[in-house]
Amino acid sequence: MKLFLKLLLVSFFISSCAKPMYYWGKYDDSFYAQQKNLDDKSTKKLLAAYKDIISNAEKGVRGVPPPGVYADYGFLLIKTGKE
Repeated sequence: MKLFLKLLLVSFFISSCAKPMYYWGKYDDSFYAQQKNLDDKSTKKLLAAYKDIISNAEKGVRGVPPPGVYADYGFLLIKTGKE
């Protein structure tokens, strides 16, 4: 029984190191820069990061963009005067 539990734990840890559920690209750096600077350059970088996330969503396990990305992207587009 102990051997079975050890094998189960090892297989769990190995499988958890697999492909990430969602593809995030360079979202962290872009979002931080945009919140810190609030200028046009950082906003354009964040918009580019959102486009990258949406276009490369299939790199994640689920194959869809992370939750809320479409909403954040749309809100940022409206804020910059685009549709």
